[in-house]
Amino acid sequence: MTGIDRNDALFFSLVLDDLNDGILLLDADRRVVRVNQALQKLLGVRQEDVAGADASGALSGPLARTLGEAAAQRILKSPAGAAGQTYRICSPDGTVQWFSVTVKPPVSGLQAVIVRDVTAAEDLRRFRTALDHSPVVVFAQDTDLRYTWTYNQQFGVTDASVIGKTDADLFLPEDAASLAALKRRVLETGEVIRREVLLTIGGTLHVRDMTLEPLLDAECRPCSIVGAAYDVTSQKRNERALRESEARFRGIFEDAGVGILLADLDGSIIESNPALQEMLGYTGEELSGTAIEEITHPEDAPAAASSYAGMRAGRLEQFRSAKRYVTKSGSVLWVRVIVSLLRDADGHPHRIIAMVENITGQKHLEQHLAYQASLLERVNDAIIATDEHLIVTAWNRAAEELYGYSADEACGRPVQDLFSPAKRIDDLGGIVRLVESTGQHRTEVVHHHRDGRPIYLESSITPLRDAEGRVTGYISVNRDILERKMAEKIKRQAFGQIEQNMEQFAILGDHIRHPLQVIQARADLLDDPEISASVRDQVRRINDIIRQLDKGWIESRKIREFLLRNELI
Repeated sequence: MTGIDRNDALFFSLVLDDLNDGILLLDADRRVVRVNQALQKLLGVRQEDVAGADASGALSGPLARTLGEAAAQRILKSPAGAAGQTYRICSPDGTVQWFSVTVKPPVSGLQAVIVRDVTAAEDLRRFRTALDHSPVVVFAQDTDLRYTWTYNQQFGVTDASVIGKTDADLFLPEDAASLAALKRRVLETGEVIRREVLLTIGGTLHVRDMTLEPLLDAECRPCSIVGAAYDVTSQKRNERALRESEARFRGIFEDAGVGILLADLDGSIIESNPALQEMLGYTGEELSGTAIEEITHPEDAPAAASSYAGMRAGRLEQFRSAKRYVTKSGSVLWVRVIVSLLRDADGHPHRIIAMVENITGQKHLEQHLAYQASLLERVNDAIIATDEHLIVTAWNRAAEELYGYSADEACGRPVQDLFSPAKRIDDLGGIVRLVESTGQHRTEVVHHHRDGRPIYLESSITPLRDAEGRVTGYISVNRDILERKMAEKIKRQAFGQIEQNMEQFAILGDHIRHPLQVIQARADLLDDPEISASVRDQVRRINDIIRQLDKGWIESRKIREFLLRNELI
């Protein structure tokens, strides 16, 4: 130890051994001069074993085992004055320590290497780093509940401004009183308490999750209190919104008039609502775990399975379909389903939810209407429906044939444009008013075909009304009466001919019968018997003809009376 006498060396040795830092002294040849007690304990070596030895040979192994290879190389080979470096050391029992290694410049031929345990400082640094920009506030208070230390204060309050103050200096009286009571309980009982507390800060109500724990003195008595608190206002707001949302969903789920089911991706029912249970005749327990396929009609199952497969693969988000379900009793229900895919927080397919509406009645009505429509297509009368503004809404096959317009051409057009395309029906408004007042209007009209030729019709118009009695449209049944009109004309002509014949028969009988009587009287006066006989024979023949005319007159009168009696004319 050049430059240091024995007394100084002894004193220096005592000082080094009293330090908490590990100190290694090397001479100019990098031989070990001194390893203080702290470093001996850390490395597991003794001063007498390594003194005077080459540092690389004597200490490389202990340094590497204790501090790691990187730290060992730095101590043994780094140039003097190298900046300090921190190393993380993990012991076999899992304990983590941090060491700072600093190589000092030589002084009086000696070079010092300082190995300092900085675990506490490093933990504090990391603790502060973790708290920075986080919602967590940490603090300590004495038995008078004055703040002695705090970190990461928020809402415009600095750490320094809180020191020495009580909660009464910082919060509203009722909030401060509640906090003080809670903290005194910790000091009195020594228990650890965690509570959600309400604090009004800056005029806004906040919720803080607070943990309070006592610090004990040497006699295990609480001497101060430490705490951590973080603001959970947003979390509580979100939780409340979630609860309200879940309550609304549960209310909808339980009280909805349509069936709702929740199923997993394999189509197994997890939950069903009362409406679906009533619809299918099963209890909730019976439906739980049942595959949707089991309640689906066999003919509809393949299409449904294909859609569910698309949802499992994430290709299909929603589908709608009309399908059949089979109830517990075996009856068949027609339903309209809207099935949606539910994804989890990571966006992966998670569940399936289906809305189920019973449309059995609607299906039966559709089938009945289709049957009625087919009947309307088979009748020979033109059946035409309009809305309240006389716009055509229905036009059957007979109407197509009668007017020359197809249903596609007719529907959506004003009816008068189709009845008389070349001439406006001026009295249509009057007819409509008459229909609405009487409930029905029957008349004979002349409409026109698409090509312009007249159509002679018997038309019956009836208003359509809603549940409140308001007119919503009209239906007209039009029958082609051209053949009937022609038959009536022929009958009228025949009746006229009968009348004319009867008149002619009467005139002819009167005009012939009297002259014949004179001719026969003159024939009786003739002297020539042969001529007289010939004349009488001709008179007899003429009388026979007159009697036939009389018979014709009688028959014509009978026919006339029959026609009149039966109102055929």
